[in-house]
Amino acid sequence: MSGHTPGPWLHDVMYDGSFMIREPHVLDHAIANVDNVWNARLIAAAPDLLAALAALVDASWSGLSTQLRVPSEAAVKTALAALDKARS
Repeated sequence: MSGHTPGPWLHDVMYDGSFMIREPHVLDHAIANVDNVWNARLIAAAPDLLAALAALVDASWSGLSTQLRVPSEAAVKTALAALDKARS
């Protein structure tokens, strides 16, 4: 997963009511600035969503046939946690 700032990311409310998406250990540099809390939550969850999707695909698809496998419980829990982060 290259080409983007690795997660985790979080969002903070700024003095003007906008939201800054940032890395937890970097206080003064925004990955993105948005004006809507729902967009902020979704963007902050993007690295988790990407990782969860990759895990589900890896767990479900062999790549060699058309048969799907049942994803592991861990992959499903990771996906549910990522969705919860995006929604809350």
